[in-house]
Amino acid sequence: MENLHPALGDWVGGPMFAGAEKFSSSVEFAMYPATAPILDYESSDADSLRQDSGLWGESIVEHVRRQHIGNVLLAANWVFYSKVPNSNLAPMQGVADKLAATTAALRRAGATVWIMKVVPSQPVWVPMGMAKALLNGRSIDIGVTKQKYQASSRLEDEFLAPAAESGAIILDPAPYFFQHQETCMVESGGDPIYADDNHINSCGASLLGELFRPIFSK
Repeated sequence: MENLHPALGDWVGGPMFAGAEKFSSSVEFAMYPATAPILDYESSDADSLRQDSGLWGESIVEHVRRQHIGNVLLAANWVFYSKVPNSNLAPMQGVADKLAATTAALRRAGATVWIMKVVPSQPVWVPMGMAKALLNGRSIDIGVTKQKYQASSRLEDEFLAPAAESGAIILDPAPYFFQHQETCMVESGGDPIYADDNHINSCGASLLGELFRPIFSK
């Protein structure tokens, strides 16, 4: 696939999304480390695009418009961007409004916008926590409780509310991890579904196929 802008190098790719084959669909993705998928927001992390963040986002919106892409899924660590501001983070409401403006821009470009909430964060690095529990004869039921997760999720919901009001459809992975239990699932068949404390691995990702069905069905 062509680069979206000469300044952007190869920051955009177009592989098949895991599981998309059964819907006879292909998926393009655009990602860059520590760079928020939010227009008019300059990511400041050392690994991010920094001053090129805006150009990157604008080029993606233009690509969506030019290629008539019908659905766009935005995913990021929204909790990070919604924390109490410090020297590197803009105030929460300002960033939330920019995400809403991003939603509006993508919709004007012709896309239906979907936003995925973060997967539940765990109190320990899951593979290490499971190993320690097994070595000490303890239960590997080490996931975050539903009560603690819901407390942290309220801030994320507040952050995403303006985008939802601008037409974004919110996808919540949490039910796939709690499954009517009071403690978050961290393993499947004895294998960890997290790579650390907040990133799922391929095993964890395989649990979320149904979460994305509405996108492909639409």
